[in-house]
Amino acid sequence: MEANLTIDWSVDDPYLIQRDASFSNEVIISPNPTQNVVFVNGLIGSFDYKLSNMNGQLVLNGKSTSRRVDLPDKLATGIYYLKILQNGNQSIKRLVIKR
Repeated sequence: MEANLTIDWSVDDPYLIQRDASFSNEVIISPNPTQNVVFVNGLIGSFDYKLSNMNGQLVLNGKSTSRRVDLPDKLATGIYYLKILQNGNQSIKRLVIKR
C-alpha cells in the first residue's frame, strides 16, 4: 500500500534555520546534477534520507551506511530535495536529476 505524503518545505522559523546551520554546512552532496547515484560527504556513520519532488511528495526514503544514495531509474529529470537525518540533526539539499 502506497501512501501519499506531502511535505511543507517552507520555513517560517528563523531559529530552525540557525539551529541546523552548522550540520547543514557539514553535509556536501555530489555529483549535482546526477543521474543514478549521489554521494553524501561530511558525515561519520550511517544516516537516514528522504527524497521529495518539487510537489513535496516523498519519492524515496531509506538508510545509508555507505555515504551513497542510489536513485531508481523511475525518477524523472527534475529538481528534488534530499533531506539527510542523523542524530537528531537534519540537512536539506537541492538535488538535480538529469536522465
